[in-house]
Amino acid sequence: MQTGKKTNWTTKQKLTVSVLCTAILLACTAFDRADAGGVGKADPAGYLDRVEIPASFANTRESLLPQTVVYQTVEDFFNEPLPEGKTKKKALVIGYDGYRADGLQTILGTGGAVDQTSQAGGLYLTYAGGIRGADEQRTETAPGWTSILTGKWQDETGVSDNGQVKNTEAKTFLTDLAQKGHEVSFIFSWQGHQGTYGGDIAQAQREELPVRYLFTQDDAQSQAAALRSVSKDAGEGQMEPQDADLTFLIYEHTDHAGHSTGYGNQNPAYVQACREVDTWAAGLLEAIAQRDSYDEEDWLILITTDHGGVDSGHGGQSDEERITWLASNRPLAIVEPTMACCR
Repeated sequence: MQTGKKTNWTTKQKLTVSVLCTAILLACTAFDRADAGGVGKADPAGYLDRVEIPASFANTRESLLPQTVVYQTVEDFFNEPLPEGKTKKKALVIGYDGYRADGLQTILGTGGAVDQTSQAGGLYLTYAGGIRGADEQRTETAPGWTSILTGKWQDETGVSDNGQVKNTEAKTFLTDLAQKGHEVSFIFSWQGHQGTYGGDIAQAQREELPVRYLFTQDDAQSQAAALRSVSKDAGEGQMEPQDADLTFLIYEHTDHAGHSTGYGNQNPAYVQACREVDTWAAGLLEAIAQRDSYDEEDWLILITTDHGGVDSGHGGQSDEERITWLASNRPLAIVEPTMACCR
């Protein structure tokens, strides 16, 4: 065996090893669940209290923002005039699937992507699941991301649960920007998105819109594709850079960890997944900052999640499942009070 020789790891190899390590942790954690006191169990009385402990949020439980605010934030950004000295609008929207709000306590102060983004703008408590008692929808992947992309709840999107096709009349910011001539990329590894946005994909093909729906095998491939999308420099052995005006990427790592052994900070495997995706996202921010044209560009960075989780699932209306969050590099307007969400 050779010694003293440095091994050059590719980005994909690093991510693959990272995911494998987490998989081992998941398996080990599974044996301990019986003694864990109920990993991720719903705690109606104290969950919001624990979420607000870091005091890092710009709003409170009384002024929660709906997750639909992401759509309007993106639209407003591209509709606003360029600041003086800037020549191009660019945006990166990152999704951490199934990332509970209290999971932020495991990464705040580490200098990762959420830290960098929120310090430039703000960190906000948001909510999924629709309007409680009115337009409720399941806290599942398809309804959550559809509401984020369209700014609408299930009564207009037609998506109240997984396995449903989105109404194309509920336009996503992807389609809207593409119709205005912007280059757009949607990168994901959950196959269900191909069905949910099947109508949008067909519409993009008919209209020859500059939007790419890129289905990958895993988060490692998604990361590589996202790096190409936000960078003008092609990586080693990679395709030519795409340099999209807006890139929307979803990591599945945290949701997989939650489903495997439980959502919540009591679960070391879930905590590790929370930290890892934030590190991966920080790599995208670094790639953006290294662009030769960065100083002339006006960038919007948003990081959010589609839903939380309880025990090893989600879909219900508990605070653990409904409370979500949004990190933005630009301050958002807060309207008080919000009584449509939580206890």
